[in-house]
Amino acid sequence: MRARISASSRWVVLFLLVAACSAATLPGCGKKGDPVPPRVFLPPAVTDLKAVIDGDAVVLAWTMPDVDLHTAKVVVLRSELKVAGESCPGCPRQFVKIAQLYYGDRNLLKEEGRRVRYRDSALKSGRLYSYKVVICDDHGNCGAESNMAEMKVKE
Repeated sequence: MRARISASSRWVVLFLLVAACSAATLPGCGKKGDPVPPRVFLPPAVTDLKAVIDGDAVVLAWTMPDVDLHTAKVVVLRSELKVAGESCPGCPRQFVKIAQLYYGDRNLLKEEGRRVRYRDSALKSGRLYSYKVVICDDHGNCGAESNMAEMKVKE
């Protein structure tokens, strides 16, 4: 005597058989791995950033690292803290971008060799200003932040 198999059971068995054969014969899901970008060389960091008061402004000075000066972009970052009462020694600083300049920009003053200066005149008295600069290439790839330079603006 033959056992009767219902039509729905046949479809389930057929589906499981096809799924098992497919799993055994297919090498994978088709994903080859995460894409890897071409090798990117980030611009070196500035290591000699200095800040001085010049009248009503802070003047930042540094040496441009070994990058293509025709396409280099400089990002100037600044942190501002009140000196009296609300300052918090050791607290993390919040740096904001105050300028993004190409090497040929008239606000980036060139000196001899690869030395440059930037003048920040948007200051308030009684504040401690901290600065960093970041060098970027023409594709927007930015290197590490520079050393920090600080200047206190007296009341």
